[in-house]
Amino acid sequence: MSPWQSRDRFPSREESEGWAMADLALRWLPYGGPPSDDTLVEFGVTPTVFAQRGRRVLHSRAARMVLSPPQLNGLHEMADAFER
Repeated sequence: MSPWQSRDRFPSREESEGWAMADLALRWLPYGGPPSDDTLVEFGVTPTVFAQRGRRVLHSRAARMVLSPPQLNGLHEMADAFER
């Protein structure tokens, strides 16, 4: 079961997309984040929008449960860089 799911419901489209964005960001974390082409192709958004939507996931209880503190910090730093 994915971290955003409960036994009582399916994840919303926004939740599913948010976790897919987090997955892409985690894969690219060692390299400073995904290329803007990837965020556009995968999700149809600019890096700034990618960062804004990713922050919603990072502030969730589920993220604190499944991501390590170094992962959370790295993703926050990546979002900061994308929003500049």
